[in-house]
Amino acid sequence: MARSTTTRQEFKSLIFWGPLLFATYMAFTPISHAITPSMGDKKLHLLAFTYLSVALWWAYPRWGASYFAAVMLVAYGVCIEVIQAFIPNRFASLSDLLADCIGIGIGLGVVHLVRWMQARFSA
Repeated sequence: MARSTTTRQEFKSLIFWGPLLFATYMAFTPISHAITPSMGDKKLHLLAFTYLSVALWWAYPRWGASYFAAVMLVAYGVCIEVIQAFIPNRFASLSDLLADCIGIGIGLGVVHLVRWMQARFSA
């Protein structure tokens, strides 16, 4: 039974860490080498950080819905923008960071809605 639980947690961890690593790679790849998204840049930031917020909670439910998790994701977004200022053909953007923060807010809203529904319907 312990092996099954470990495997499940490893899978949940990959659901968060895999996309986080991919997002980091895409953020630090010079634009000339990056995959060009078919949707707008701001929508991509919003969706990525919404997903990361929900995936963080799903992988680590004890602290994934906390304000600490939100602060960590905002710090990650800030780091991306600061580092992009030093990458050729990239630039830091406050509007990208704002889209990240909105995505985190939406993600945490989804998380809290799911937790509320779980508590309401399990009682």
